[in-house]
Amino acid sequence: MAWITPKTNWAAADVPTKDDFNRVEGNIADIAPAYSSGNVTYSDTIAASATLTKTIPIGANKRQGRLFVRNASMGGPMGVSVFFTTSQTRSIGIGYESTNGFIYATAWNNSVANGDSILGQNTEYLYMKNAYISGTNLVIIFNNGDSEIAKTLNASVDWEVW
Repeated sequence: MAWITPKTNWAAADVPTKDDFNRVEGNIADIAPAYSSGNVTYSDTIAASATLTKTIPIGANKRQGRLFVRNASMGGPMGVSVFFTTSQTRSIGIGYESTNGFIYATAWNNSVANGDSILGQNTEYLYMKNAYISGTNLVIIFNNGDSEIAKTLNASVDWEVW
């Protein structure tokens, strides 16, 4: 339903009608963000020094979102939250680094999520480099930073966009 200009001249004796309620509900639907969400699991081998790009169809008119990535075989709450927009240079990851026991935040150019068992078993040098919305797709870029050994990505990604 398209936006209908609200009634602004209400008087004390006015009683809302079904048309008033339909207008209010239609206007709420018109301005509410179209929210979409889902889950996907990736199990891929990434060659040494290679990049893997994954796309998820999300529909039109999405401007921002977040995803949570974790080791698909381990499950549990350990993982990284990544916040992203339509910009290819603005995603930010927030996670917990288990080796040193600290919370970290990192920007797109440093990798928004790194191995340390988050992206699979024995995944040192395996990174999620970026996440962003491109047209009608969510784009997620993984990278194997190891120049000698292929790595196996085994990640579960919960995502939502609006």
